[in-house]
Amino acid sequence: MKIYTLSQNIRSFLPLLALGFCIPLVAQAVTPIRVTATVKTEHADPKGSIDEVVKKNLEIELRGSNTLQGEVKVTCTFFADDLGTDKLVALKSHSLTAVLEAGKSTRLTSPVVTFNFTPQHSVKSGSGRRAKFKNVEAVGSRYHGWGIQVYRGDELVGEAFSLPSIKKLLKQ
Repeated sequence: MKIYTLSQNIRSFLPLLALGFCIPLVAQAVTPIRVTATVKTEHADPKGSIDEVVKKNLEIELRGSNTLQGEVKVTCTFFADDLGTDKLVALKSHSLTAVLEAGKSTRLTSPVVTFNFTPQHSVKSGSGRRAKFKNVEAVGSRYHGWGIQVYRGDELVGEAFSLPSIKKLLKQ
């Protein structure tokens, strides 16, 4: 019977531990530009109505590496739930340009995109005991998320998404 000490167990486990830490680093894609974004929201709902009007835009910050400088193209895409067809759609896409400098961040602001929709509701007809309610389906475009992709020429050099599922939509 062989008795293992704690130090022998750790030494035999170290190669497996090191391999476990290296695999995720190798599998992860490295992009030369770090992209961060903040969503700015403004509500402009009409008074006396159940309609909702939401205006959104992105404040984007790009930080390039020392090896990647110069002009890049930034594509901002806003996605919406089309409540009439119950599908996810790319509502609006904008292309912006930015100039990257070594060791500095560049800030951009996307144009404002407006989302209009009426949620599902009911309408009353009649009064008293004979009142009836009729269901009205939701219509319009409700905000779902955003995606940003940064290109240098035809090469994708950075990206950011509000939701991981949006990345799949932009790849299609």
